[in-house]
Amino acid sequence: RYGKERPVSFGNYYRLTRAGFPVDLLWASPNEEPTSESGLGCNASNEDQITRQRDQVLAQLELDPKVWSAEVARLETPIDPDGERLALARMSGDQWQSLETRVRHFVSTGLLHLEQQGHAPMLDYAPISIEIVKALEVELGAVFKAFSNSIDEVPAANTDNHEERALAALLAGGKPPTLGAMSYLLRSPLEGASPLALRFHEFVLCLSNAKNLTEKKFHNRGLQRVLNKYRNGGAHDSPISQEVCRECVDVLVGTTAKPGYLPIVAAWKLSPSA
Repeated sequence: RYGKERPVSFGNYYRLTRAGFPVDLLWASPNEEPTSESGLGCNASNEDQITRQRDQVLAQLELDPKVWSAEVARLETPIDPDGERLALARMSGDQWQSLETRVRHFVSTGLLHLEQQGHAPMLDYAPISIEIVKALEVELGAVFKAFSNSIDEVPAANTDNHEERALAALLAGGKPPTLGAMSYLLRSPLEGASPLALRFHEFVLCLSNAKNLTEKKFHNRGLQRVLNKYRNGGAHDSPISQEVCRECVDVLVGTTAKPGYLPIVAAWKLSPSA
């Protein structure tokens, strides 16, 4: 990543550019039709073809496609400086940087809106509360994505179980499970659990923050409170009060003295192995 290690060989980038290799594909959207005179068919609008050609460019640059995608997402996701200042008043710089880029976007947005809205008991604070809960869902999803990236073969799942089907879908290239499903999957497997459930539990236990992720007060009571008190009502037909919204911020974002769920969930990135 920029600042510590460059994710791209700039010597190769320069060499390939001079040689006419279609490095413009790195910035192309699958919906666009990048042009090139290299003869590699860059006029095609087919998404799969563009993706294959982009992977060819990345291979020539000695760059992992996942690293590149993460870097592009980082560069394209804005972090409001005032919102970031508010976040850094609640956590250390290392904790803040350990959060996913989209998480920092959601948190900075939510904290800035809370400061701007201030004390307004007649207003609904649901948009702010939901923004913070979205951040937790994305950050916890990063744990599940790390699990997906750690295995080569998908273990057998209990197809009668909705949550395991959601986890299997992630391993097949889909999105992470919902926050409710993640709450269930973080529980200790029962006797006779599927190979997928056992493999995921083994992965979580290897993380440095495994104790925090697997204790009941987090995955059961904690996440259920997040779902039922801080999100569900406000996302549908009920307002969220200022008091509940500020409680949501304190519980999920926390303070330097009492870290919230977000820095606790992301702690494995600072010290990956238990």
